[in-house]
Amino acid sequence: MRQAVLDLGMEDWIPLPEAVGTPEVRAAIGDEREAWAVLSDVLKALVQERRIVICRGRWDDNDPTDVPGTDVLELLGQERWYAFHPEEQDEERLYFVNVENVHKDV
Repeated sequence: MRQAVLDLGMEDWIPLPEAVGTPEVRAAIGDEREAWAVLSDVLKALVQERRIVICRGRWDDNDPTDVPGTDVLELLGQERWYAFHPEEQDEERLYFVNVENVHKDV
């Protein structure tokens, strides 16, 4: 699953709920009810390894802001970020991107 997450993050800023629903991530998860927890563990590890960056922003924000290192692991451990909430007009989402994608233009 780690490679699937890293590959997804090369495309763009990926909202966590979108990642949960991708075939690559689904294939790596046994129990769908715990998909968010499995993905959470992978994302936390990749953040700690500095392989991905996590940002937070409104669903319609084209420029989400980086989540400070002190908050990122706590937020990634909360189930609410792994599902879409269309009933919330001002819904905020967590996004991830592969650091290679961020630095590829530098």
